[in-house]
Amino acid sequence: MHKRANCFAAMMALTLLFAALIFWGTFACAQIENSSERTSEAIIGGWIDQLGDESFRVREEATENLRAQGFRAIPLLRKALLAKELEVRLRVQNLLKDLEHRAIDEKIAALLSDTDDATEHDLPMWKIWREKVGADAESRRFFANILKADYGLIANVEFNSDQAGQEYSRRIGDLLLEVLSQGRSVDMTDLGALLLVGADERIAFDIATAMRYYSILQSSRTVEAVVGTDFDVPALRLLANWIERSSENSTFQSYGARLALHYGLDDLALTIARKSLVATNHRANEGDSMDFSILVVALHGSTDDIKTLEKWFNDETRCGSWIEKKIETQIRDVALAAVIELSKKNLADFGFEFALEKMEGSYGWYPTWSLGFENDNKRKAAFEKWKNWQAATTVNS
Repeated sequence: MHKRANCFAAMMALTLLFAALIFWGTFACAQIENSSERTSEAIIGGWIDQLGDESFRVREEATENLRAQGFRAIPLLRKALLAKELEVRLRVQNLLKDLEHRAIDEKIAALLSDTDDATEHDLPMWKIWREKVGADAESRRFFANILKADYGLIANVEFNSDQAGQEYSRRIGDLLLEVLSQGRSVDMTDLGALLLVGADERIAFDIATAMRYYSILQSSRTVEAVVGTDFDVPALRLLANWIERSSENSTFQSYGARLALHYGLDDLALTIARKSLVATNHRANEGDSMDFSILVVALHGSTDDIKTLEKWFNDETRCGSWIEKKIETQIRDVALAAVIELSKKNLADFGFEFALEKMEGSYGWYPTWSLGFENDNKRKAAFEKWKNWQAATTVNS
């Protein structure tokens, strides 16, 4: 009996010892593993810092080391998207494209094969794309191309919209710098992600960012990269969404209308122009923007717009001059020319002596600087003729 108790006690002691060894072994392994992870993060951070090293060899080695880390490097690379140095940002963007593409290729394949749009797809910004651009085959292929080209920026909208907004503004600045200083041509993969992200209400950007992107979009090379290409239909839908959202800022409205006309989005240009003309919060010295809004309505509006245009008959803001002819154009002059045009009457019959032929540079309308008068007496006579013609037309009808 005594021997049995001793034997049992010995077995219990061995069991406890074995359990303790397992516990401390597991704990030690966990500590080593955690230490390894911390070391790896420190090493990854060091490689990211080396992307801006003065030595090209060091930069290249750091790039390859980060690529070899695979998914482990993605979180820290995302944080580095806002680095100060341009080369660091560009290398980080390229690395993220490479690493993140490995994860999304299968999801994109599933999206492209779902021709009936019968399945929900777990891809960043797909729901917004489907709502704003569409889910037809061409739109899906365009979305897939954009996602592959710039997954990092698009994914950030879902994961960190504040950072995505900062990155968006910086990315546009970088692209404009490359276009202006290096003469770089842009393509739809450059433009697509920026248009998509900018059309998302979660992303905040200021008028300066909108104007930088406007400078890129209005160039003839950019127009050639969009119109007449394989994806021009969904691309123009996407552009229309970006213009519409940017034009919510009244400062940008005339630029938005210009862009819309530039790309053949006449209905959108007319919508923006009408909104601008009925707004009550106009700033002083807004002649250039208001005369353009009037021009758009004259080109694409109807007689229903005449009452709105007549409200500008008292605006004496100067918006142009023709020194040789000694004439000055005011907003009210352009508004008068517009209502005459919409009424399908001849400008010369109402006293516009110097109106030039319609020009392509004026989007197919008269140059506004040629729609002025030599003095206020001639201007007053022109408005009186319009008033008399309208009164006679009303009586006859």
